Amino acid sequence: MVVYIDFDGVLFLEDGSFPGVGPPILGAAAAMTSLREAGCKIVIYSARASRLIQPPKLRRQHRVRMVEALRAAAIPYDEIHDLKPPYDVLIDDRVVTPVLRDWGTVLEEVWRIGPIKWIW
Repeated sequence: MVVYIDFDGVLFLEDGSFPGVGPPILGAAAAMTSLREAGCKIVIYSARASRLIQPPKLRRQHRVRMVEALRAAAIPYDEIHDLKPPYDVLIDDRVVTPVLRDWGTVLEEVWRIGPIKWIW
């Protein structure tokens, strides 16, 4: 299963330090580790490094900050994207309700939804 996860506001708090990175959200690293151990491909995405809105030099700086923050927080991932390509499950601060801010509840919802069943 491929799981796309937003960076700001989902894995890390948006604390007004942009372009810096806020602290990791409690439970995010453990949740990502659980997904990885279950065989999920973890793709982090963020508009902060988007080629659509940022010049190349700034994109590189934002991407470096993201990688450093993910490593420091021990959050596993497979890829970082600046756009939202097709996915099985989307976890995004714009669509996951505030009730699901608890990572245990988020994981329950991921397992409930499961991968897309394509019918052609």
